[in-house]
Amino acid sequence: MLKHTGRGFALVAVLVAGSLYSLRDFQDPETGIKKGIDLLGGTELVYEIDLDKIRPDSRMTIIDDMKAVIGNRFDAFGLKEISVATSGNDRLIIQLPGSDNTELQRMKQQIERSGELSFHLRSAENYQNATALDEIEQAWRDYELELTAYNNKDRADAPALPDRRVVIPKRSDDPSQVVDSAARVAVEWGEQSSVGGEYLNSASGTMDEYGAPAIAFDIGGMGAAIFGDMTGNNVGQRLCIVLDGTMIQQANIEERINGKGRITGSFTQDEVNDIVTLLRAGSLPAKPRLDSEKTIGALLGRDSIERGTQAMLIGFTVVVIFMLSYYMVGGIVATIALLLNLIFVLAAIQIFRNTLTFPGMAGLLLTVGMAVDANILIFARIREEKERGRGLAQAVQAGYQRAFSTIFDANLTTLITAYILFKFGSGVFEEWDTSPLS
Repeated sequence: MLKHTGRGFALVAVLVAGSLYSLRDFQDPETGIKKGIDLLGGTELVYEIDLDKIRPDSRMTIIDDMKAVIGNRFDAFGLKEISVATSGNDRLIIQLPGSDNTELQRMKQQIERSGELSFHLRSAENYQNATALDEIEQAWRDYELELTAYNNKDRADAPALPDRRVVIPKRSDDPSQVVDSAARVAVEWGEQSSVGGEYLNSASGTMDEYGAPAIAFDIGGMGAAIFGDMTGNNVGQRLCIVLDGTMIQQANIEERINGKGRITGSFTQDEVNDIVTLLRAGSLPAKPRLDSEKTIGALLGRDSIERGTQAMLIGFTVVVIFMLSYYMVGGIVATIALLLNLIFVLAAIQIFRNTLTFPGMAGLLLTVGMAVDANILIFARIREEKERGRGLAQAVQAGYQRAFSTIFDANLTTLITAYILFKFGSGVFEEWDTSPLS
């Protein structure tokens, strides 16, 4: 018995030490606990989707599909505190906590990039001169106009997809520049000379033979067969890898590629992480257009936050005083357990980089209340057993056993409620007023 008790105390000591270490700088704005937009303030972005380029039968679901993809991208970044809400069937309202402009620009790129990866054969040299490139670009502009007319039922038949497209290559000599807008390359866009990203099974960060960041990809299913035939039948030609209209790499095809490969180039680690995130989350069915951007302060205001924090501290203090005065030694044990509970919860928030919002702070106090409720049930049962003449050890054992079902039921109910809120809750910003701030 003492052996197991010693192990238990040792485990608790290790957990407490680890938790306190993780909370050593919890108030630091960079490395501490993340605060939500209601505590910290941030930026609100409103995006609009051009429904004229979307088929009528897809317009009702397009906004929800885009919300899901963008939400997946942010989840991959570990940014669960970001609110993505819909307004009507053509607007997205996205709220980003914090005021770091560099991080804001990076997040805007994640929102606005389509994330559409594709592999294409480079067109023949007679399509690479300025006149031919201009003609290809004009053909694409005409195609988009005809597609808009078809989607709006102003045209009876769907337009044919052009055989070629002009892409802009990424600079290879200067990683800080995304693309070289002065250069243009024509690539094939037909079914037998290109493979779309819908066949992509997985993408991950890796290293090339020189230790530089690279992207590993795996094309599966029918796409692997198409990709294998395309590369096997065109050995010696150039293969272009295109992401959102930008050619991120081109190389000679030396042998048949059956589906797995690696994209190398002048990538930084952040670029690799961002591209992998885009590919894993899936491509956007339409390109969002930024309609408005505004900076907002902490929604609750400093005074409300301070008053709310004081109320929670007072509530916690009253609970501790009650436990100590009513249950004496048992109250001391319960108070220590409550403090450890709070330390463990805050450490989990810090370690997993979750976000603390004002409702989350109230949730911490609710956690204390649930724990106190459990302690009261247990202590009441122990008193009953002692009054029946049982010894302390037997009374404690019986008290825990008899109170278990009630405590389990209460926590299970809380767990079910938390799951429902997590699964179907829309967040505190779903009905955010997008009118200009006065």
